Amino acid sequence: MIIYCAGPIKGNTTYQQNYVQIVQIVESLGHIALSEMSSKFHSSIPLNAKQIYSRDLKWLDGSKLMIAEVSGPSLGVGFEIAYALFHKKIPVLAVYHEKS
Repeated sequence: MIIYCAGPIKGNTTYQQNYVQIVQIVESLGHIALSEMSSKFHSSIPLNAKQIYSRDLKWLDGSKLMIAEVSGPSLGVGFEIAYALFHKKIPVLAVYHEKS
C-alpha cells in the first residue's frame, strides 16, 4: 500500500524523531512510505517551497492512506490533513505523543 506520511520538518521539530519512526514502521511492514524522511525518497538536491508543495500534493494524490504525526503544531501538516480528508477523501490516522 502507498501511504503518505506527514510530520513537521522546519517548524517545531520536537517530535520529529516520532515522525521518522512512523516512516520506518510503515516501510518495515512492506508498505511504501511517501515522505522526505524515507531513505528511498530523500533528495540531496534542496527544493524550494513551491517544489515541496507540488511534490507533496503529487504524493498525496497517489496515496491510499495518510499517517500524520501531530504532537506539535504545523500549518503544513494541517493543510495536508485537510487536503487528504476533504479533497482526496482518504483515511487519515493522526498520531501524537501522549505527553503533548
